[in-house]
Amino acid sequence: MDKFGFTNTPAQDENTESLEPMNDPTSAEDPNSQNESNRQYQEPEKESVFEKSWFSWVFSFLFPPLALWTIWAKSHMKKGAKIGATVVASFFLIVALSSFGSGSSSSTTSTAASADLSQSTQTEETQELQTADTQTTETPQTDSSAAAQEEEAAYSNTAVAAELYSGEWAAPTDVQPGHYTITSGSGSGNLAIYSKDGDLTTNEILGDSDYGITSYETYILDGDTIKIEGMDAVEFTPTDPVLSTSKTAGIYIVGTDIPSGTYTATAPAGSGNFVVYSSSGSLKTNEILGDSDYAVEKVKVTLRDKDIVEISSLNEVDFN
Repeated sequence: MDKFGFTNTPAQDENTESLEPMNDPTSAEDPNSQNESNRQYQEPEKESVFEKSWFSWVFSFLFPPLALWTIWAKSHMKKGAKIGATVVASFFLIVALSSFGSGSSSSTTSTAASADLSQSTQTEETQELQTADTQTTETPQTDSSAAAQEEEAAYSNTAVAAELYSGEWAAPTDVQPGHYTITSGSGSGNLAIYSKDGDLTTNEILGDSDYGITSYETYILDGDTIKIEGMDAVEFTPTDPVLSTSKTAGIYIVGTDIPSGTYTATAPAGSGNFVVYSSSGSLKTNEILGDSDYAVEKVKVTLRDKDIVEISSLNEVDFN
């Protein structure tokens, strides 16, 4: 007891006091309670990217066909959102199909246009080649026709009468080119004609002698040279070529002066040279025709257009 009259009771130490453990109603293991707790604190599963709303919208723009499946099979979008996304995906699907169809049509049209252009180009090239071939084929004919016209003009249209005497004369300076009958106006003498290349084309005794001819028929060409010896007057008379089967001494063109055909050539009097060249210049016949010891009485010849017949020293040759 202290001075105040209270009894001192020793204080109990809290650290040493033995306390009865309290019963925790949750400490008992209850299977149902434990499962509930596990479910309560279990970590939620992660959403797949296919189930996310933003993915469905993006897919609607980029891949409309697959987007429709993703929206309805995988996405957790609300029904209204699914319908909206479906409309968007369908719209882009229709646009894509339309673009593909248009592209195919344009490609087909472009291919057809290219084919038409190629065919047109080939047709034009073929026509150009045919035109070139036609021109190439026709050109020689045109040139030949022009040459024939020039030849005809030179032989018949430009001949002018002339009287020459002994000496050397030139065409066209002294005698115009053309077709002439040449006769001696006095006496007899030698008549020689050379081509512009210097070839001797005519060598006759012209006049009233026993060995000469009375007339000579020929074509004087541009560049020819005429030599006259022993005669004071030689007449050059222009004459048009005449088709006939009886000719005097001279140079003749088959088809112009003598009709083409097969003949027996004879000389009624005298003897002389009978020569035939083809149109290409090759020798076809070379005979002495007439009544001399070295001559033949007749010659069979086939004359074609443009062949050249030369009769020398004979006043007449008949083609029968």
